Amino acid sequence: MQGIIDIKGKPYTLIAERVRLAHAERESFEMVSSGPLQVGPMWVWQVVILVDGKKFIGTSEIKFDAPKNSADGTNPVACAETSAVGRALGMAGLGSVESIASAEEVILAVQEQSRPDPDAPATVAQVESIRKLQRASGQSESDLDGLTWSDAASMIKSLQKRKAS
Repeated sequence: MQGIIDIKGKPYTLIAERVRLAHAERESFEMVSSGPLQVGPMWVWQVVILVDGKKFIGTSEIKFDAPKNSADGTNPVACAETSAVGRALGMAGLGSVESIASAEEVILAVQEQSRPDPDAPATVAQVESIRKLQRASGQSESDLDGLTWSDAASMIKSLQKRKAS
């Protein structure tokens, strides 16, 4: 079936395929409401859809703190709305292979799980990279005790920029 991808051995349906199925296989499909909700300190986007006269609700976190080089980082509201529509369509049984979660949702979850904790200690590889870049640029080596993963990543980026210029 088109619009399905394999993630770690399980099939997941893309949101665009769920929308296509809604238009192709159902008598009616419409979005009734769409908007943000605050849940504690977190913001989510909620959509309510009607599929063949039955109401389905989908929500998705608005990731305002997503990396700026990602779709969520440049368009967090649009991404959350799209994901919420995908979940609502999954609840309606459209494109549900083994999960209500869409392929896009699972891909993002896998990426987030593999992203290091920014407050974790710098890795040995990061420390070695910093020392190598400092030596290459003629700088004296810094005391790197207590350096976090995030601070080390920033330091490496800064040193690489200096080296390139």
